[in-house]
Amino acid sequence: PAALLASKAVDVLTSERPKVPMLFAEFTGAFFLGLTAAMNAPFAGGLGALGIAAVLVAMMYVSSPVAGPTALNPAGVAVVLLRSVDSALIPTWAPVDAALLVATELAGTVAGAGVAAALLQGAAKVATPMVADDTAWIDSVLAESLGASLPLWFLLDNMVGPNDPRKNDTTMSYAAMVGSAAFTGMLLFHGATGAALNPALGLMSLVSGRHMKDIWVYFVGPLLGGLTALNNLTLFRHDELEAEEEAAKKGGADEKLEPKTYAALA
Repeated sequence: PAALLASKAVDVLTSERPKVPMLFAEFTGAFFLGLTAAMNAPFAGGLGALGIAAVLVAMMYVSSPVAGPTALNPAGVAVVLLRSVDSALIPTWAPVDAALLVATELAGTVAGAGVAAALLQGAAKVATPMVADDTAWIDSVLAESLGASLPLWFLLDNMVGPNDPRKNDTTMSYAAMVGSAAFTGMLLFHGATGAALNPALGLMSLVSGRHMKDIWVYFVGPLLGGLTALNNLTLFRHDELEAEEEAAKKGGADEKLEPKTYAALA
């Protein structure tokens, strides 16, 4: 049984297409996002938020055609994967690809923060998101959830209709929308939690050694925000979603996208 399990694991990891370009693109994007965020103290405050959002847009523009619609955010990978369940329309990654993307995003962001610590000559100087002392835990989770739901909603919303970046060359506009939404979320909720809005950015505490007790907030909040975004998409774009699904089920040549891994289509 152990040998059979190992064989299956090798088949999964080596099937469908080479994963190196996809993971390299995602690592590179996450690295520069982490590097930029780590060198902006206070975290996501003022012009720091603008810098982080700008790098997010640039890195999404570079990585999305190869890695897929992730927003360089593990919560984004999770919500796109959930959106594709039982869908004939939305192409996604195989579960193992999604897991590798999440691990790559986390590693890339932490690596970027590590380089920032070296450049700043001290890990303590690395900008780190933190929950304000006067913010209750429920309020901190709510702030991260609401802030993350904005860019994740745009991420999902842009995958519906003719502006889908997988159907047309609209990657820049899609990246700009997600980046603008992230910028708005950082401005709105910076005072409460630092507005990481991304589990990977929350892990920068591992580099700075500060605010370790707050890490869980940056995982739970964005994941709840992703579920909120998915619910909003279903609520506000219901008719369009139903129409596209029906067209896909009927096998319309212009509408159907096979539910293969995203990377196989890239």
